[in-house]
Amino acid sequence: MEKEIRKNGRIAGICFAAFLLLILLVKTVDVAAIGPNETGIGLSRLNSAVKGMGNVHLVWAKLTDTLAWCSMGAGFLLCCGAPLQFVKTWSLKKVNKVLLVLIAFYFLLGLIYVFFEVVVINLRPILEAGETMPEPSFPSSHTVLCCSVLGSFLVVLGLSGEKSPVSTAVKVMMWVFMVLAVVGRIISGVHWVTDIIGGVLLSLALVFGLKAVLMALKKWEDGRKRK
Repeated sequence: MEKEIRKNGRIAGICFAAFLLLILLVKTVDVAAIGPNETGIGLSRLNSAVKGMGNVHLVWAKLTDTLAWCSMGAGFLLCCGAPLQFVKTWSLKKVNKVLLVLIAFYFLLGLIYVFFEVVVINLRPILEAGETMPEPSFPSSHTVLCCSVLGSFLVVLGLSGEKSPVSTAVKVMMWVFMVLAVVGRIISGVHWVTDIIGGVLLSLALVFGLKAVLMALKKWEDGRKRK
């Protein structure tokens, strides 16, 4: 298990390094005023080429909105298990440690969202109704939310060792939702493609990091049981 923990930790580090490299490229390479109100966008040729493949599709934007809200709801319901266990036992030691790690993970997602609302990397390729300036768009918060939350479910299911038909069906559904979120966000036209790529890279870093932490937690708990 030690090798698997290190492997997942390395993958998380590589994905995060790639995410930081993408930020550097977006801020410094091929920056051109191709956004609304001539806002400067990095990797402009790539972004404009993908953007030029289609118009804004509000149906896909609403679908990805729904997927994001469903992901948030699923994560919230899962985390409700921790306070319920605490109320039953009035002991934090008896609360499932996996749930506590997931709560910390989702809290980190919230901090990341706030951070990139303040530290603006890119602005959206469209103006919403009533706006004079486009909103921050990097990384795509919908992509990060769907891929990270649903990815965390896949990690927990995978580490549980459950191989029932229901578990398999849930895993397949999670993968379908994540693919829909990524592809749908690109098709919707409300993001630059680099926003989506950034969201995927950050999500991979977070999910593999979570997997490494949960595996280390399982190893620690197994070690305590053997004593």
